[in-house]
Amino acid sequence: MSGAWATVAIMGDVTQVIRLEAWTQADLSLLRQANTREMTAHLGGPETEDKLLDRNRRSLQRDDPGAGQMFAVVSSSGLAVPCPVR
Repeated sequence: MSGAWATVAIMGDVTQVIRLEAWTQADLSLLRQANTREMTAHLGGPETEDKLLDRNRRSLQRDDPGAGQMFAVVSSSGLAVPCPVR
């Protein structure tokens, strides 16, 4: 699966367009930004750099359809967050 999909999220009176974009090497920075004590508190805490690099490598592999896919959720303002999809 590659490419991007446009969808609309409606939250109260606010409508926002978001895109799901296939994970790329450039998205490693998103993993690093989310690798904080607060964001990983219920996941065992932050990962080491080696584990982040391994997670990013696995996210880039798209040859196993059963492994799921990693996407970046991009808002209309250009902000992105990671989003695993199985």
